[in-house]
Amino acid sequence: MVTLEQFRYCPTHSTHPPFCYDFHYVKPGMVAIFGDNGSGKSTLAQLMAGWYPDFLPGEITGTGTLLGTPIGHLPLNEQSATIQLVQQSPYLQLSGCTFSVEEEVAFGPENLCLAEAEIMARIDAALTLTECQPLRHRHPANTLRWRDTARGHRLRHRDAAKALNS
Repeated sequence: MVTLEQFRYCPTHSTHPPFCYDFHYVKPGMVAIFGDNGSGKSTLAQLMAGWYPDFLPGEITGTGTLLGTPIGHLPLNEQSATIQLVQQSPYLQLSGCTFSVEEEVAFGPENLCLAEAEIMARIDAALTLTECQPLRHRHPANTLRWRDTARGHRLRHRDAAKALNS
C-alpha cells in the first residue's frame, strides 16, 4: 500500500537537510504517524495524501509509492479519491459551506457526482462507524457545547467520518 525507500522531500528554499524515510506498509486501513514536534509527521502525512507537488513544492528523491502509484504522479483531485488526510486541527477539515455534519460528510461524495441513494448510504455508514449519528444535524463548526470534555474526541470522529466517506 505504502512504500518509501530512501525517500527524501526537500521543500523549496529549505535551509535544513531533508528527512530520510524508509517505510513499508501493506495492510489496508488507517495509518497513524507519531513523533516529536518538528520531526516531519505532518509533512510525511501530506506527502502520503498526495499534496506534492501542488501544495508542497520542492524536490523528492528516492522511491515513494502509494497504492502502487509513485508520489507526485497523480493530481491531488485524483489522489484524494483513494487517500484522505485527517489533520491535527479539526477546524482545518471543514469545507466552510455546509450547515450540518450530514452535509459536511456528504461534501466529498457529492463532488464525485454519486447518486443520492449512494451518498446517503455512505453518510449512514460513515456516521455509524465513527459513532457520530447523534451529531448528524448539528452545525459542523459547533458540534458540541463549549464545556463538553469530549469535544476534541467528537470533532476527530466527525473528521474521520468525512474522510471515510470521500
